[in-house]
Amino acid sequence: MFSANPIWKSNEMDRTAGVSWADIDGDGDLDVIFGNQQDRNVGHYGKKNPPYTGNPLAPTNQLVNTNPHFTSVRIGNAANNLRTVVFNSVDVESDPFLLLMEYQFRGEVAWRRADLSGSNATDLYSALPAGVTDSVVWDISLVPFDSRDVVVRMKAIENPVHVSDIRSIHSFQSFVGQVLPIRSEISTPAKALVFETVTVGDTVSAGLIVSNTGTSDLTILDVLLPSTEMTIDVVPPFDIAVGELAEAIGIGQEARRDVFQSHAVQS
Repeated sequence: MFSANPIWKSNEMDRTAGVSWADIDGDGDLDVIFGNQQDRNVGHYGKKNPPYTGNPLAPTNQLVNTNPHFTSVRIGNAANNLRTVVFNSVDVESDPFLLLMEYQFRGEVAWRRADLSGSNATDLYSALPAGVTDSVVWDISLVPFDSRDVVVRMKAIENPVHVSDIRSIHSFQSFVGQVLPIRSEISTPAKALVFETVTVGDTVSAGLIVSNTGTSDLTILDVLLPSTEMTIDVVPPFDIAVGELAEAIGIGQEARRDVFQSHAVQS
């Protein structure tokens, strides 16, 4: 990992015939690149910071590990509710890594975990100095309905081979645009139906409005009533098409006692 403010630098040279990478703290990672021309060989010593001992439980002052990072991310359609995410990962130490993918709607603060369950997301992915291209499948079937654009964030989380901890995690953000899953979405404007007080021999009714706010047809398979004294005037199953405003379901309440007090049906 290079720094704009190095703690040490050599004298300037006009040219060099070659360069070498070096591991100056003994942890197995390449830390510095140097070269010289018509000069004595240069030795670099770091006695102030002891080298890595090989024991993760007794960490020493090794230099920062260079984590994998992404150079490109492309997202395309694979099938209904599936997106293919193609990424290129680079790591000068070729350490394997776990992939964490998140998304958020424009304007949100929180990030949501992307569903990669169909892509063996627990597997380790490879990264090489020259780069490795790989892909995963993102299942969007449970993404909330939202017209705002979506931003995806990718993180490469590694367990460094030669050091004791993760010093930093790089992330790559990619603009996706709208992500609309294909599924039905049931919606009712009221949380409960409240029936008026009814006397013996009378029946009162209320209408339950059910809307389909999704992107595919909705099928109502059953309507469970909390009392045997209640009846329904639409027998399931029945369908509510996409774009259909609502379906009114009439629910009747019959009193079988002297006075039946108001009753609420949770929707």
